[in-house]
Amino acid sequence: MSPKISENTIVNQNRIVSIKISVQLVCQRSTMQRILVKRCCSTFITRVIRDKDVKAYAELTGDDNPVHFQGEESIVHGTYLLGLVSLVMGTKCPGPGTKVLELTSKFVKPCLVGTEVKVEVDLSEKRKISLATYKVSDVQSQDTVFVQGTARLLLK
Repeated sequence: MSPKISENTIVNQNRIVSIKISVQLVCQRSTMQRILVKRCCSTFITRVIRDKDVKAYAELTGDDNPVHFQGEESIVHGTYLLGLVSLVMGTKCPGPGTKVLELTSKFVKPCLVGTEVKVEVDLSEKRKISLATYKVSDVQSQDTVFVQGTARLLLK
């Protein structure tokens, strides 16, 4: 059987969320027919990171590094971007109950306050401990990547 792919797009509070779920069935012939089900997901959210978001994050964490407060040249906290990745993993793909065991990140380019970012997560195979890839990029220029990496996840 070939993979069956369904895609849904949801607009929620001015954020576009696209969810693509692929379910693959593999059958083996024997005296008892066995079915192996693999669920794969790929999803993204978009969000405009505002000055007030950076200020609230700085107050919460105590990270008041001046690079985050330079007017139009203010840089978003890298860990704020990773928090958005965690948001996607814990609520969309793979979803509720997911625990991040390990996160490997490469900060490619600084993200300026006011940028609309796209946070993408891909999970190629669903197992108890799974490997996902992620990327945070500029909605206006998909070639501009701010942070990318992999995550080892414990699924519920």
